[in-house]
Amino acid sequence: MALSEGSDFVFCPKTTYVGGAGIGEGCLIGTRRRLLMVPLRVDAAVWNRSVTTTTWRLGDEPLGDAIARILRDPALTLGGLEETMGALAEEIEGAVLGKLDEARRVRVRAGWFSRGVYFSAREKGPGWSGFPLKGKPLALAWLDFYRGLPNFVA
Repeated sequence: MALSEGSDFVFCPKTTYVGGAGIGEGCLIGTRRRLLMVPLRVDAAVWNRSVTTTTWRLGDEPLGDAIARILRDPALTLGGLEETMGALAEEIEGAVLGKLDEARRVRVRAGWFSRGVYFSAREKGPGWSGFPLKGKPLALAWLDFYRGLPNFVA
């Protein structure tokens, strides 16, 4: 049986990417155990003040389209998705894989000033890592998806 978005995984096809590869567009995939941010198209400044734009591809396909195709595969299992997320994190420069099952706290914000998914290895205080989500309806869907986690905090 095919995986279902909203019950098995959540997907944000376009969001802001800020990471080791630069600043630009990225996409975010989440399961209840893993969270993967990958760059799609980013700009990075070079020492001589020029800007380099990089667009990621998986084979002949733009990375975002390839990920959407993988998620639509009827043979994909949850374990297979998490393995694929791990492989993409290793293969793609600038990708970040968050291990939510190892985090002490997970939080999703859907407000006006803060909209994203965050996780922390600490039980309290600072130390949050996170990724932005575009649009309040999408953020609310992610909030519903993660609300039942044992390490979820409001």
